[in-house]
Amino acid sequence: MKKVKTILSLCIALVMCCAFFTTAFAAEPKDAVIDTSKTGSLTVYKYRNSEAENANTGSYVSTGKANSDAETALANYAIEGVEFSIVKVAEITTFTNNGNVQLLYGFDKTASEKLLNSIGLENGKDRVTEADSLDSNKYFYSSDVLNKALAKALLNDEIATTNALESYVASSSEKKAMPITDNTGKSTIDNLELGLYLVVETKVPEDVVDTTNPFFVSLPMTTVDGNEWNYDVT
Repeated sequence: MKKVKTILSLCIALVMCCAFFTTAFAAEPKDAVIDTSKTGSLTVYKYRNSEAENANTGSYVSTGKANSDAETALANYAIEGVEFSIVKVAEITTFTNNGNVQLLYGFDKTASEKLLNSIGLENGKDRVTEADSLDSNKYFYSSDVLNKALAKALLNDEIATTNALESYVASSSEKKAMPITDNTGKSTIDNLELGLYLVVETKVPEDVVDTTNPFFVSLPMTTVDGNEWNYDVT
């Protein structure tokens, strides 16, 4: 496989900073209950990050919402012909613990074993144990733990972690291939069940020598101010 390097200007900021936003909401969304009748969507943009940074246009931070200014500024660095594949890896739920509302992700203990092992969370390590009563067949995790575990695993052994996560997605009967990125670097997939998704890059053009690290996306996520749910994440 090709050398792995993060080259997404917007999406990686979303993943590490605000895809899950916060574990205990400082302010609950106007409706703290997730509307399970809704579906979600995911839009990803792929850019030549090093070129964008050299042109001083790599400073945009994703909020999970579309940003027309960023799209315009980064248009010249878009990469067409890239495929991302996604698979839902956990259910999303809100859990009240000591008066705080937490957004948690429930991983099936059996189906998610290889995934959790690959990011150092084997046997329910670092899970929210208070949530065990919700479902004895699941491990429940906060966003903070998941983000830190994935980041640490990639830092310790980027290639092995990426290979493991790509293999996990490839072997899943539930995986979905997103549309190939267009000439603006954009790909969108909709009508997605709510939950936590693992996203990996599965195809790139010949001239792309660095690929994107796997990342998690929560559908829905909270808006930056914590007041609303965002079911359509960019």
